[in-house]
Formats: sequence, structure tokens, C-alpha cells
Amino acid sequence: MKNNKQFVLLAIVSIIVLSVSVSNSVFAADDCAILLSSFCDGNLGGLLSLIINILTGGVVVAGTIGIVWTGRIILTARDNQSEVERAKKRLIEIIIGLAVWSIAYVGASFFIPNFNGSIDNPNTDGLSFSGSDSPSLQDLSQIKPNYDTGGSSSTPSTPSNPSTPSTPSEPGTPVTPTSGQNSYGGMDYFLNVPQGATTNMPLMIWLHGSGETGQPSVVRNYYQTTNMFARNDFISLVPVAPSENWESGKLGTLKAIIDNVANQYGVNKNKIYIWGFSMGGRGTYYMLHTYPGFFKAAVVVSNCFYGGSSYANIAKTYVRAIRGEYETDDYGTCMQNDVNGINAAGGSASIEIYPGKVHSTISPALNYTEIFNWMLSK
Repeated sequence: MKNNKQFVLLAIVSIIVLSVSVSNSVFAADDCAILLSSFCDGNLGGLLSLIINILTGGVVVAGTIGIVWTGRIILTARDNQSEVERAKKRLIEIIIGLAVWSIAYVGASFFIPNFNGSIDNPNTDGLSFSGSDSPSLQDLSQIKPNYDTGGSSSTPSTPSNPSTPSTPSEPGTPVTPTSGQNSYGGMDYFLNVPQGATTNMPLMIWLHGSGETGQPSVVRNYYQTTNMFARNDFISLVPVAPSENWESGKLGTLKAIIDNVANQYGVNKNKIYIWGFSMGGRGTYYMLHTYPGFFKAAVVVSNCFYGGSSYANIAKTYVRAIRGEYETDDYGTCMQNDVNGINAAGGSASIEIYPGKVHSTISPALNYTEIFNWMLSK
């Protein structure tokens, strides 16, 4: 009876371990599960990670079955010492095999590009405000949504609130090109001053999503960063949030970094642009809300303001919203509400829908050249 109880307990523990492992690998919460996200992204690194994840699922199942089986023999065959010794040897081999596979899996995650898709889950973007940076929140306004199903909207009219754009200025004094990681006020950031840069150049800032929080190496190699750094007609600034939510006491630090870079390289203060994805999209809205009129144009990808009807400050900047056709949560509603609210406040905002895309597949599909040129045209 005692051996049977021990076997049942061992089986329960093994089932729990198996369930957690499989659920984390296959049924991760997002538009694409971790197992499938690489397939959705459609790249070589993603395909390799898909194969490795499938094999990992098989290894976990086989290892769990092996542990349960050898454990049963050890607990029930005590009168047959040779059988128990063979079972113990087999158990040690299984444990070593699982450990080796785990080490190899971790190693693969460092060397395979976009391993597991670097998913940014909108459901983890909880709001938490603190400090003087915290915007005043209100309930979402009862703006009647006007859904755009045509893929993109027409060119917005000139808003009444943004300051009049300046005429293109002549290139200024040459500045020293640089590209690398820096830190200020506890926030890491990447700065790229391209070859041939001069004073009076535009400055563009990108805010990443929650999936990249506190991971400089991931942020540096993300689609948005690499596409920005490939351009030589603006200076690129890509900060790294040390913890989730850009608006949680980080807006002041971010603004200080922007001011320092703008002053050091003499950027055109009338051509500072900001954009962001998911958590970074919401952070973009809060930067526009907290520093009205500072940014000339902004692009918000796959997130909302969640700040109620206080769109007057945001309306001082040209805004373009972009989302996937099959976004999760209420993005289809609240992003349209934001556009309506900005326009109602006298601003200029439009929304664009990428057909067939979900939250985790929109970044590689973005038309970066067109997005950058749109902002630079303002």
C-alpha cells in the first residue's frame, strides 16, 4: 500500500511537470503561441525554432514517461535488487539527457535569430502610474466608433493645433557619426548618428513593446531598430524600458535623454518624431500627452491611449495609428476611438489596417520606408 501511494504521488508530480512544460511551449498566451510564433513570422530562424520546439515537446513527454516508469520499478521491485539497480541507472541517464537537452535549448535561443518570436503580449501591458510623470487618467470617452475597413485612410487634413511646420533647412555643421549603447538615469538606450550626419538633422525615437523589456540585445536586433539604423537621413534613438510600462515614472528620464541627444547633436527641434509598438505605442501616446507639441509626428502601432477624452495635448502632433486586421483585445475599437478623439480635438489622425496580420506578426510586415518618409514629411 505504501509503495502504491508513493507511485501515485510520483505520477501526479510528473503530470504537473509535463502539463506546465507543454502549456508553456504550445499554448502560450498571444495571437501566436510560442511554438507557432516562429512559423507565423516566416523566417529561417523561426523555422529552426519551430522544429526544435516540436522536438523539445517530444523529449519532455518521453523523459516524463521514463521517469514515471523507472520510478515505479524502483518503488515496487525492491525484492529484485538487480532490476532496481538497472532502473536507477536508467533514471540517471534520463535526467542527464534532459539536462543536456535543456542546455542545448538555451544555447539555441542565443544563436538562432528571433528564437521563439520575441512575442509582445498585449495582455501583460497593465497600467501602473507613479511620480510626476503620471498622466491624469479618465474613463474612455463615449465616442461613437467609425471603423475603417478599407486598409488605410486618406491623407489627413492639416490640424489646427500643431505648430506650422518649418521649411526644409540647409544642412548644418558635420557631426561625428556614432552607433552604440549608452545609459542615463537607469535607462539604457541605443543611439545611431549616421555617416555624413550634420547638425539640424531630424531625430526619430522608437519605443519597444513589453516582450523586449529590460533586454537591450533583443531591442537592438528588433525589426524597428535595424530598419531605423539603416537610414542615413535622421538620427535614431531607441531606449530600453527597465521594467514594463513606459509611463510608470520613465517619461521624464526618456525626455531628458531626448533633450540631451538633441542638444549634443544640434538636431532640428521642429523635426523630432516618435513611434512605438504595443506597450511602446501606448507609451508614445503618453509622451504626446505629457509633452504637447514637442513631437512633430508620431506613429502608434497596435495599442491605445487609455487616457479617456483628454486628447487636446495629443492633437498638437500629427498621429498615424496602425494595427493588424486580427488584433487581440479591444484594439479594433479603442484605436479607432483614439483617432476620432484626436480629430475631434482639432488634430490630424488617421488609422491603417494591415490585412491578415495579428499582434505578433505585424512588425516584420510594416512598410518601414513609407512610415519613415511619412513622419519626415511633417
